[in-house]
Amino acid sequence: SEARASADAEVWGPQPNGDSWDRGHLAPSYSFSYDLSPGGAWETTYLMSNVAPQASRFNRYSWRLLEEHVSDFVVARNQSVLVVTGVGFEETDDAARQVLDGVQIPSKWFKAVCAPELSASFVMVGDNVDQRTPSGMSTGVLTTAIPLTDFEALEWAQRQFSGKMFADDRCYGALLDMGVFKDLDRVADSLRIIPRTASNECLPGVDEVLVISEY
Repeated sequence: SEARASADAEVWGPQPNGDSWDRGHLAPSYSFSYDLSPGGAWETTYLMSNVAPQASRFNRYSWRLLEEHVSDFVVARNQSVLVVTGVGFEETDDAARQVLDGVQIPSKWFKAVCAPELSASFVMVGDNVDQRTPSGMSTGVLTTAIPLTDFEALEWAQRQFSGKMFADDRCYGALLDMGVFKDLDRVADSLRIIPRTASNECLPGVDEVLVISEY
């Protein structure tokens, strides 16, 4: 699976201007590793309907850490969350959008996260440029997270989406604070490690199994 994921990551490779584009996953594959069966949840995350062009450094650093932050929050705090991930185009005219091999390159990536039980949510919106932490992103503590209502008021978001992002009104409460990533990661990792049992004997030489929880 590691080789497959590595091969899938590079879509066009380095460009003459120094950029590099990945097949960015909207739903992260590791969050669905609870089902590795043929045609199961993990495998379906590799369908082209679940990917969009994403700048490589962005995808492999701050966006990856955001995905891990959400996953660790779910496990460490035992919270169920609703997540909507998508892309956006600031350009109003298709002709003004960057195109590579016939594919339009989105100018934004966003992730909206709602914890209904906490009546709280946030949205992270990052510029799709080849930087480790582009404008709109933050790591460790999500200081650049914005309220859901602020996201829905953005001009480009209003052009692309109609109605409310979440049907659950509890998502329109406070700004969700997921805490410090390192603290959550420490707790979540201890909860993900399970003793070896008959059901995972197929992993030779492994005394513990890392279980990734879905959102």
